[in-house]
Amino acid sequence: MRFLCLHGKGTSAEIFSIQTATFRRLLPPSYTFDFVDGPYTSSPAAGVSLFFDPPYYAYYHSWDPSAIRESYSFLQEHIDKHGPYDGVMGFSQGCAFIAGFLLDHQGFRNTIRQRAICNSCIG
Repeated sequence: MRFLCLHGKGTSAEIFSIQTATFRRLLPPSYTFDFVDGPYTSSPAAGVSLFFDPPYYAYYHSWDPSAIRESYSFLQEHIDKHGPYDGVMGFSQGCAFIAGFLLDHQGFRNTIRQRAICNSCIG
């Protein structure tokens, strides 16, 4: 299985990869994970800079619908180039982002097969 992995705001693909390393080691070796940085730079999430150096990213920079659609376009381009995926793993902003994307793109079932979705949003 192949997973698209989306980090929380103020972190990065590298940080999310490190944060999930122990969990991922428990899964079959055939599972692969594609960690994607958000397109916008961001200030670090609370406490992140104590353990991880910049850069830090976000998937969107505003709640304005046009800004979110722009971010959806970024993700769709990534999926078109690197997909398809069997599932998605998201944390915090990555979780909200992929949930909105999937609702917005309900007709694109071939891009993420939705065999497995693992989201965690702690607020």
